[in-house]
Parts: sequence; structure tokens; C-alpha cells
Amino acid sequence: ELDLPNEILKEYIRKFFRLWSRNQWKRERLAPSFHLDEFNVDPKTWYRFPILSGGFAEELEQLDQL
Repeated sequence: ELDLPNEILKEYIRKFFRLWSRNQWKRERLAPSFHLDEFNVDPKTWYRFPILSGGFAEELEQLDQL
């Protein structure tokens, strides 16, 4: 178990999610396609982290309130 103060741990969590959401496009090597259906059988693109997202803004605001 880490013996870190809560504020430092929260800052590490904020930094991780900020960098994760900012650099997600680098992990996606293929161009995303547009789907009109709810079910996609393509294992490469189905149910993956979205390339364009809100950057976890709401979740990080909730973290600040803890």
C-alpha cells in the first residue's frame, strides 16, 4: 500500500486520465468508421474507448469533491 497524501494521489489520478484522453488517438492506428447499427461484429472497433471523449471532465470534478 502506498503511503501518499490524498492530494498527491488525486493529482496523479488527474494527470493519468488527462494524458490518457489526450493521447488516445495515438493508440488507434486505423481510421474509425461510422456505424448506424447498435451491434458491431468487428472485434477491432466494437466496445472500445472512444477516440473523441469528454476527457473525463465530470469524473475529475467528482474527484475534486472527495
